[in-house]
Amino acid sequence: MIGAMEQAAGSAPSAKKILFIDDDPFITDVIGGKLREAGFEVRVAKNGQEGLEALASMTPDLILLDLVMPTVNGFAVLEQLRASEAWRGIPVIVFSNLGEEEELARTREFGVREHIVKTALAPHEVVQKVTDALGAP
Repeated sequence: MIGAMEQAAGSAPSAKKILFIDDDPFITDVIGGKLREAGFEVRVAKNGQEGLEALASMTPDLILLDLVMPTVNGFAVLEQLRASEAWRGIPVIVFSNLGEEEELARTREFGVREHIVKTALAPHEVVQKVTDALGAP
């Protein structure tokens, strides 16, 4: 079950909403915490199925998406996002350990805004990528 939208203390009601779909609790705690500190509202889903379910109750400004997850993987999420009239316009940043040209090409086919290899950037750099994609929260 997905918990309520987690909001940074003192953030404005108009803060940009991020749906963070990743099965690694350490990653979601660290990166999610940094995003909240930057003023974003962050909702975490621990797999693709939870992420798709979350979309029934929220419209995020951006999805931060892992590719390798149990239940429903990130590529399946991308397929469903792009097949849906309601969801296809939501910008996606892939945040994964997969970084081979084959995976990069496949994510580009889905119109992914950016592909970040998890081990390539520090948490504050990920926050900067999200901020650049959306503008200030």
